[in-house]
Amino acid sequence: MKIEVIKYSALDLDEMIKESDYDNDAGIDIRLKEKIAIAPHSTVTVGCGFGLKLPTGVMAQVITRSSISKQNITIGNAPIDASYTGEIHMMVSNNSEHWAHFDKGERLAQLVIIPIINFKLVDSLKLRGQNGLGSSGK
Repeated sequence: MKIEVIKYSALDLDEMIKESDYDNDAGIDIRLKEKIAIAPHSTVTVGCGFGLKLPTGVMAQVITRSSISKQNITIGNAPIDASYTGEIHMMVSNNSEHWAHFDKGERLAQLVIIPIINFKLVDSLKLRGQNGLGSSGK
């Protein structure tokens, strides 16, 4: 699947993302577009410098890279709907007792694309028997 990128930064695309090296990787790494410092037990919101034109039927999500989570840093993983084309941001939380410092170009998060299933909630459903084995008859 190819997804169009909308640039909100003067940086080149390869300065904002790192394409995955392997076909089965879950997503692509997002590089910081600027140096950041996060106080202990604090959260900062950082623009990624780009947006996406997602096709219908998928959503995107920014998630923590495993190597970063070992440092007690987490990325808030709010959904990015296909109708949203603004700059993507990541909410970076420092859950440690120490300041966290990251340089421009460091990779804290991954961008993943997730298929969605549309659904509707209803007031009630006809319940099937709860007797277990053979409850639906012959």
